[in-house]
Amino acid sequence: MKRIAALFACLLATGGAKAAPLPIAAYLSEVAIQDPIVAPDGSAIAFMSLHDRHRTIRVLPRGNGPSIDTSAGSADLDALEWIDSRHLGLFTRTFVDASAVSPNQIGQQLVSFRLSDRNTALILARTPNVAPLVAGGTLQYGRRDGKPSVFLRGLSAGPSFSLYSADADTGLGTLLDKGSFDAEEWAVSSDGRVLAAKQLDPMQRTSRLLVHDWDERRLVTLPEADEPFSLQGMGLHKDTFAVIQDGRLYEVTASGAVSKSLAPEGAQVTAVIHRNDTGLLVAAKVAGAAERVVFFDPDLARAYEQAIKPFHGAMTNFVASDDAYRELIIRTEGPTDAGSYYWVHLSLGTAELIGHARPMLDGQPLGVVRPLSFKAQDGLEITGRVTLPPDGALTALPAVVLVHDLGIAAPSPGFDAEAQALASRGYAVIEVNYRGTIGAGAAAQAAGRGELGFRMQTDVSDAVHHLVEAGLVDTKRVCIAGSGYGGYAALSGVIFQRGFYSCAIAINPVADFGPMTVYPDSNQRGARWDSTQLWRRALGEERLDRDSLAGLSPIRHAAAASAPILIIYDDLDDDFHKDNAERMGQALQRAGKPVAIIRRDLKTNALGLRQDRSDILSDMIEFLGR
Repeated sequence: MKRIAALFACLLATGGAKAAPLPIAAYLSEVAIQDPIVAPDGSAIAFMSLHDRHRTIRVLPRGNGPSIDTSAGSADLDALEWIDSRHLGLFTRTFVDASAVSPNQIGQQLVSFRLSDRNTALILARTPNVAPLVAGGTLQYGRRDGKPSVFLRGLSAGPSFSLYSADADTGLGTLLDKGSFDAEEWAVSSDGRVLAAKQLDPMQRTSRLLVHDWDERRLVTLPEADEPFSLQGMGLHKDTFAVIQDGRLYEVTASGAVSKSLAPEGAQVTAVIHRNDTGLLVAAKVAGAAERVVFFDPDLARAYEQAIKPFHGAMTNFVASDDAYRELIIRTEGPTDAGSYYWVHLSLGTAELIGHARPMLDGQPLGVVRPLSFKAQDGLEITGRVTLPPDGALTALPAVVLVHDLGIAAPSPGFDAEAQALASRGYAVIEVNYRGTIGAGAAAQAAGRGELGFRMQTDVSDAVHHLVEAGLVDTKRVCIAGSGYGGYAALSGVIFQRGFYSCAIAINPVADFGPMTVYPDSNQRGARWDSTQLWRRALGEERLDRDSLAGLSPIRHAAAASAPILIIYDDLDDDFHKDNAERMGQALQRAGKPVAIIRRDLKTNALGLRQDRSDILSDMIEFLGR
């Protein structure tokens, strides 16, 4: 790592001596409390407590009953969910030898934890010819034949995906609907009846919706026939189901009728919330000026408003509730609050503090987050946010532009560890909802079609211009960084926008568009298929010829790079990112351009896992010249 400092020292130096900022670990250390969840009957809450990579699962009953504390052992525990009020679902990140059903070693496992006797059962274990993995797509809870059950997509021999019901007490799976490798998602009733399925149509190179109406099957055409969509389980009513397409939430009936968008006009849906007992849709998380929860039942909306009243003046976020919406978890954030959790008892009119997510930051001044809004070159309204240093410096700041990947929702207004850590080092951190961003609004998302490498790129630089004109940012000290598409934008910033940025940081970048636009073969469908559709949509069908793709690919223009570049990539990545990163680095070296290349075992393309994030951020800060 010393060679990076030698090559690129003081690229974006932040000025004279200042008080030493908190260590990166204060921002990116394992959180003391991970989002608590409420049992469906409101009898208890559960959460993970993490200390020095040791995870403890804690269950706190309502009232003064005894708590349950159990160690997660060496398991790499990702999350908790309630299967029902007597069973917790523990999601562990594990690389499993699934060679009996698939050549890949992939996955996340789900363990059912029974509170009464602490018995555990691995979901889909002992199910013949099925890998004991959560294979993405459908994951719902209910009761089948009177037993608490998990409904999930399973990976079986072939390989192929099918829908299974797994007993929460034994983990044993039963086939519900035989699929294929093209099957992706299902909507299932709370008693395990299949309502609909999302499947890939390789001939038409699109996805299709197949409605199961008892013994009948019918295809449904959604409003935007060529847009990818996600099947999100049951709808507001029995025998309906929910679909998210292009940021809009639709309810589809068994007869194939499609409702108008359920979300408010101009807002985009990023997630949905279902009742645990019935499986019915009750709310949606939407992104706009700020992320918020929209409840479709007026009584639930009033309950939520009542729950957040005691926190007037603080930024509040809905985390979880029981099925009756009388016991809620609320997260607060503020200028000196990096995340606190409260258990609100609406029946009693009281709220109790569960704990702080990051105790190391408790009471410490945080960077000031300001909304960003400006007109792009073509007049389109673009939004985003800028995080400013906590010391109050407001003029001619060095800046880091963080560009998010394609298909990623606009950043929420809450605590952002990377942005806060960089701001604590004296940087203005700019995040832009470039056109095409989920949650940026319907007009901005629609305007992204065919603009990759064009206005999607200039939306980001327009944001920098806006902040330079406002006096906040020093035009000579701006670095652009990101992963995936953000890595492409970073490379493009110093290659196609010569002289504009002082440096670039590309994490698992896309440098050659050739592989990105080719539909995968039958053994790689699923999420990769939707990803290909996403990239083709952003590029525009008229730019998919070889010459156009070459003109947009940074790897073909390495000699034009006008500033130092840091490339970080995952040596274990099993697709094109490793190849793109290595070839891009070699092209820059051949051209005699200043480039540093770091190979890491990231395990994720995005800035996702805690240790990955900490390592990457350390690399970034050293590169920036601190």
